[in-house]
Amino acid sequence: MAGIHIYFGTQVAGVDALVTNTRRALECAERIEAALGFECRIFNVGGGFPWPYANDHAPTALTGLREALTTLWQATAGARRGAELWFESGRWLCASSGWLIARVLDLKPFPTRTFVILDTGIHHLGGMAGLGRVPRGAVTVFNLSRDVSAEPVMTADLVGPLCTPLDALARGLKIPPVQPGDLIGIPNVGAYGITASLLAFLSHPPPVEVAHEHGAEVEVWQLRHGHDRISR
Repeated sequence: MAGIHIYFGTQVAGVDALVTNTRRALECAERIEAALGFECRIFNVGGGFPWPYANDHAPTALTGLREALTTLWQATAGARRGAELWFESGRWLCASSGWLIARVLDLKPFPTRTFVILDTGIHHLGGMAGLGRVPRGAVTVFNLSRDVSAEPVMTADLVGPLCTPLDALARGLKIPPVQPGDLIGIPNVGAYGITASLLAFLSHPPPVEVAHEHGAEVEVWQLRHGHDRISR
């Protein structure tokens, strides 16, 4: 064994909670070392660093986290013998780099609600839909096709093209006015976007992933899915 790996959760509230989780993980590791008679070379204490998901809310400030974790780690026997402290900070590093761009296919107004039908849904932005973590009310939508800042917002159910009532990115959401053909954008989905979605459901094609840097297109990718013959 090289060490331990402990996972506490995701979107941990802030600095105090992250430090507490790390302290508990290190204490757990020390108990395991004593019980099994070995020394960890790696202490993987998970992550949970918070970042907004599919909305433009302000990120949680993590000022002071580095200093607090450094003090905590340097007081351990693992640090003194040269072991490594690992974190899983993927969400915090890459969430803000991803936007979902979708086209409005149709609007279906009803007396009590309006459905905005998109060419995307939980098969592209599931947020780990298989675990029941489907986004509902905290989604931010931008109209990328035209300036609608002077127009009143509309309340809508934001739904996709799948044949299940679960295919809803949000319900009762206040969004800028849209019409068929408009492009909309949803920010902060660079983590737990396509790779946490029901990609193969109903065989819809994967979305195209376009990488930009300083306003210039760098690369274009499309995740392959389907059937490859491996035997006759």
